[in-house]
Amino acid sequence: MSNDDNKPTPSPEPPSASQPTGGTLMTLLQMTPRWMLLAALVAFVGIIGYGIFDNREVDLWPPKIHAKAEATTAKLPMPVEPLRRNISRCEAAAISGNRKYVIESAVLFVDPELIGRRVLQVDLRTVYHLKALTDIAKNDPAFIEEYTYRYAQEFQPWFGTEKMIHTDGNNYQIVLEMKKGDERTIVTGGRFLYRWPLPTRKFFNDLMTFGPLDYAAMYPNKDPD
Repeated sequence: MSNDDNKPTPSPEPPSASQPTGGTLMTLLQMTPRWMLLAALVAFVGIIGYGIFDNREVDLWPPKIHAKAEATTAKLPMPVEPLRRNISRCEAAAISGNRKYVIESAVLFVDPELIGRRVLQVDLRTVYHLKALTDIAKNDPAFIEEYTYRYAQEFQPWFGTEKMIHTDGNNYQIVLEMKKGDERTIVTGGRFLYRWPLPTRKFFNDLMTFGPLDYAAMYPNKDPD
């Protein structure tokens, strides 16, 4: 017998923890619940999809999403013709309707309060942000506020930031004096007094019914702006 036969057979080195064998991976996959594998797959696909949708660079391993490097461009010369100003749909509708102003925003505040057992007092405040499309003279009835109070027993106008003049019926003129291009925020309002409880009422072309203990206020926007 030769000396080579007496040499111990070298055993293979155990795999390192950082490099699992195929059998170890299969064992881990078999031990992992299917729902957890499915959730991991969905999360991985979702991350990749988000990166592609958001125009980002995606590294599969190690997983990473980062913004694409911005391409450097030469400085462009300023155009000779001025850029055309974009206008809102509200302003376009006001211009096409030959309106002297455009309502850029309107916010309605409602403050109901029960006075005793028989009177419901409701204070309304409307905040407008206006932009003049033409010159508006002080005596020009350009802005008319209408207050409808079909079920109210009494209406009391509230004089806010601008003077209000009762013209006829439910209409009140808001006295404005503005130059073309001017912008202004104004506040109007009034107080409604109702007999409580209220009668049963129908609104929105009889599609919605309000009971005796229900109250609602709305802004009737009749104009396109």
